[in-house]
Amino acid sequence: MFLPGHVGRAVGVEGGAVIAGRVKIGVVTYGRSGPINPDTFPTALPDGLTYRGQSTLDLRADHGYTGVVVAPNVTLSDAVTVEVPLSVGFVGVGFYRDDRVTLDGRRVSAWENGLFEDGDVGFGLATEGGLRASFALRPGVRLTGGVLYTRLSGWETFARPLDFYDGLSTQVGLSFGTR
Repeated sequence: MFLPGHVGRAVGVEGGAVIAGRVKIGVVTYGRSGPINPDTFPTALPDGLTYRGQSTLDLRADHGYTGVVVAPNVTLSDAVTVEVPLSVGFVGVGFYRDDRVTLDGRRVSAWENGLFEDGDVGFGLATEGGLRASFALRPGVRLTGGVLYTRLSGWETFARPLDFYDGLSTQVGLSFGTR
């Protein structure tokens, strides 16, 4: 994912069925987790709030997406197929501190809720669309690669603007089964 100032990585899976050899219909899910994304985002706390003497904290970010996908496809040859995947689903977005020890022993989520005025997590809708090609490696196994545009709506957090996750991403993967 080409996010403001850095490239984010996600891991996912997509499954479904091919209808009449021309349209894939299924479910897609992926997660962009903090452990595989070392970047942090400087975030100012609300006026007057500090944490350990700091009014700006470096936050990490996670988000997860699950949706339905429809992908019309065209077979260019026995080895090459091109698809136009379109998906709609739900997303959850969260921002958090690496420091998981609080000053008074309360749960980290309780501190973060107070620091971020209950805006450390947001949920909303997401749509994705793009172009993907697959190349036969052997019968039933294909290498896939594509470009997608993602748009999130309806989510809100204290840490980032609503269009933070909107934009282009690339994907690489393996496909098992028929085209």
